[in-house]
Amino acid sequence: RNRVRMVASTSPLLEPIAASASSERHSGLGHVGARTIGAAGSFILCYNTLVGPGLLELPHTVQAAGWLPVLLALGVVCVISALSVTFFCDAIERYPAGRRFEYCDLFGHVWGKRAFRWVMLPFALCNLSQAITAIVATAQVTDQLLLFMFDRTYALQVFPRVRILSWTEEECQYFSHCTPFKAVPEAEMEVPTVLTLGYVLCALALAPLGSLSLDDNIKFQIFAFVVQLFLMAEFSLHFWDSAQHVEAPLRVVGDSYADVMGVAIFNFALCMCVPSWMNEKKPAVSVNKTIWGSMAAATFSYALIGV
Repeated sequence: RNRVRMVASTSPLLEPIAASASSERHSGLGHVGARTIGAAGSFILCYNTLVGPGLLELPHTVQAAGWLPVLLALGVVCVISALSVTFFCDAIERYPAGRRFEYCDLFGHVWGKRAFRWVMLPFALCNLSQAITAIVATAQVTDQLLLFMFDRTYALQVFPRVRILSWTEEECQYFSHCTPFKAVPEAEMEVPTVLTLGYVLCALALAPLGSLSLDDNIKFQIFAFVVQLFLMAEFSLHFWDSAQHVEAPLRVVGDSYADVMGVAIFNFALCMCVPSWMNEKKPAVSVNKTIWGSMAAATFSYALIGV
């Protein structure tokens, strides 16, 4: 009982800090990122975090489950996720001033080192799963781009034996969806491990960004945001044109709902980047406007591509 009273009297979650102290949180921490991210950069950062590899699964999910269940799931998860993130940001604002924090630090500050350790493992696994999904999807798309531009792409096979592989457009005619190096010759019993040219190019282009702080990455986030909007507009026009020649209409309610909630939840995993953004956003940037605005824009993008 005395321990509960002590926590209640000292916990920053129960005692708001002054705005002036919050604005000075990062004095002297410029080497890890200053508080320079404005409203536009904050919106773009959150939007880019939301609209990721999960977008690729939406068209298939809509075809299987129908557009109504998918849109309902996206709307419900959007509201729940936005509320969760805003409450999380409220807890962050009550963290002691003058100290940089990350996701697990908040749990350790309130509930102790044991909570910090228990939260660290699932947090790391969640980040790892998202990173692997994004890396694989980006590398596959890069290989498909090389195949489209040069009619051929290459890979280094490292298992079961070392050799150079090539993949041409002719090898795609046997598959409804062509993913370079996804299939193996029937004569080989082992599934080969390959390092594709698309993977190498992605690593060379994106790995240097990992050495930059979040505010230094904003210019690249803006570039990616503009490219993504252009590609989404192009895909939407192409999908619309293709739909005019399809006799079977899109179903309102389908017959397979297994992936609906999984895809919806995966597409709204924003909490992971919020502490870093809160560390480096300008004090005047509105958390509610940024979170709810980016969530609404991402939901509209999902609906546009999925339906």
